[in-house]
Formats: sequence, C-alpha cells, structure tokens
Amino acid sequence: MNRLSLLLLVSVSTLACAPDGAPGPTSTTPEFVVRRPELVADRNRVDFGRVLHGALLTAAFEIEVVGEHPLRIRAFNRSCGCADVRMVERHADGSESPVELDAEYPPGTRFSLEGDFNTIDKRGKQKQYVQIDARDTEELFLYHLDCEILSFFAETPLVVTIEGASSLGTGMGTKRLDTRDGSPVRLRRGDDQRKEIELDFVPIDPDDDGRSPSWEVTARVAPGTRRGKLEAKLEVVTDVPQPEATQREPDERFHRDFLHVKADVEGAVKLEPGAMDFPMPRPDQTVRRKVLIRNELGDFQLPAPSFELAALARERLPFQHPEAIDVTIDVLDPGKLWQVEVAAKGAEVQGRAMRGYVVLPIGHPLEPEVLVPFSVLPVKR
Repeated sequence: MNRLSLLLLVSVSTLACAPDGAPGPTSTTPEFVVRRPELVADRNRVDFGRVLHGALLTAAFEIEVVGEHPLRIRAFNRSCGCADVRMVERHADGSESPVELDAEYPPGTRFSLEGDFNTIDKRGKQKQYVQIDARDTEELFLYHLDCEILSFFAETPLVVTIEGASSLGTGMGTKRLDTRDGSPVRLRRGDDQRKEIELDFVPIDPDDDGRSPSWEVTARVAPGTRRGKLEAKLEVVTDVPQPEATQREPDERFHRDFLHVKADVEGAVKLEPGAMDFPMPRPDQTVRRKVLIRNELGDFQLPAPSFELAALARERLPFQHPEAIDVTIDVLDPGKLWQVEVAAKGAEVQGRAMRGYVVLPIGHPLEPEVLVPFSVLPVKR
C-alpha cells in the first residue's frame, strides 16, 4: 500500500499589547523576552512524487510543544474530506492518550500526528493539509504534502467520439485503454443509468483468464436515442482491488476510471437546418423561417402532417405565447418531404424573448416525433 503524508497547517494565535495609555519600554525599563508556545514538527514538507490513483496514503509527524508557557489546542481542520487525521499525546513511559481540546499542554509535551489521504476521485497535482488551531499564539506553521496522482490508465481523459451517430443506432467510436503499469486486468462497465450509450469491451491478446493490459472499447448510440448533442461520463471498472479504507461505494472496491463519450446524434429523418433563430421583429413586422423534414428511409413513409408548440419538449410544457407564432406545413413529396414554415409576429411578440419547439409527430418506431427548436431573441449590437 502506498503511504502518503498530509500537509499539517498549525495556526497559533495570541496578541500581547500594553493597556491603553501605558508607556512602552524605554532605555531605563528592563525588557522581558517571553517565548510564546509553539508546535515544532520533525519535518515540514514531504514530496511523494507520482502515485497511482486509488491508493490510501499515510504518514506521521512527531510534534513537540516548545516555549515558556503551556499551549492549548482549539480545533482540527482539514483541507479536504479525503483526509482523516489522528493526533495523540506521547508519554515518557511510551504510552499514548488522545489529545483533549482546550487542555493545557506544557512545554516538552510530545504528540504524534498521523494522517490518511484517500486519493480516490483525485487526479493531477495535489496539495493537502491539516490545520491545528492553537490558542494563545499568533504563529503559523505549515507542513506540506506534494504529490501527483496518476490515473489507472495511461491516457486521461479517456474520450470517445461516436461518428455517424443516429437515432437508428448507427455509428460507433473506439478507444484503446492501456493500464499505466502494464498489469493485466478485466474490464467492465460501471453501474450507470445511461442507457442511450452501449459499450463493448474486447481484450487484446488476453491470458487464459481473459485478462489483458490492453483493451479496445467500442461505444455506440442505442437505437431510439433522441437527436442532438450527447455527452456521457461512464465508469470503466477493473478487477484490481482498492485499499479497503478507500471504499465508499460498491464499485470503489476496484480501481476504475471514467470514459467520456461524445456524439452528435442525427434523427431517423433529416432536419435541414437543425434550428430556427429569429431576430426580434418590429411591431409591424412578421419574420419567417423555413425548415425541411426529409425522409430518406426506403421502407418508411411520413404521415399526414400535424404539430403542436411546446416550451420544453421532454416535459411537454405548453408554449406560453402561441398567438405570437404561426406554423404552416406543406407536403412537397408525400411520405418523403415536408416544408415547415414558422412565422414570428412582431405585434404579438411585443419585444419579448422566446424559445420553444415545434413538435412534429412522424410515427417512426425509433423517433416518434421530430423537435424543431426556435428562438426569438434581440439582435446583438
């Protein structure tokens, strides 16, 4: 198990001053130097270099109270919930006892501070610390942790772009995954809910147990996925165990990473162009835009045209100002081609910004309806 140190931030606060109006020291007044209590550790920086994601890293600091007065510890603070801290007083006979907050610890008192840093869900360069607030001083002591956390796989982020994606389930994208240290693993998909993305895992030159340091992952859009831009963050889980103390969720028992899948999904029928943007019409003006619905599927016919207006298509919220928008559908080629014209009427728009959808039922089993987005917005100057 990799062991890592925590950054200890020790904050100590006190302010000594003379009462209002009291004279300060002069050449005839003896000066008294009082050593304020401090916490002094055996080291103030640890650089662990590069460590593998998922390791539970631990280190200890030996700390002593120095000065001429007792020191009281007020509180512990951490830079991150990924850190766990334990601090005990070490006695001359070798025994230990938990540190008590606000108790007085005289000079010469020794402590052991041990911290765990959970690197799960962390990537890149890290600087962590623990802050100990001690009463009665104004000193600040920093004990640093420096490290760089590497992902389990050699390349990060892991991005797959699906080319030619459509609601028909066409298109695919592939990505090769190599373990950073060359160790053979099994791979599977995590327990996500993104049913619109399908993943296949194929090992490259696997051993007899089906494990390999290199895998090819293929991503596809599931049939029936809505048209539009699609982005998903999917877990890729190995069979390599994580340290037990790092586990918070079932899949965290094993090393894992995330696969970022992107696709621009076309519909079962073509929409040309994909959206209609209107400048803000004057009160005496009507602005028109047109879009074509083109069916190039040989065994499918567009039905008789109909439409409705919606503000949010998925939730089917009604459009708030239907009087401001006119929709006309012309059948240019029965079953194959529609022309949809949308008109924004300035007298009804009344300078209000609007967004909505023209919802066109087409009856295809993988795309029952086509959503044509439109917007009426002020012209940017």
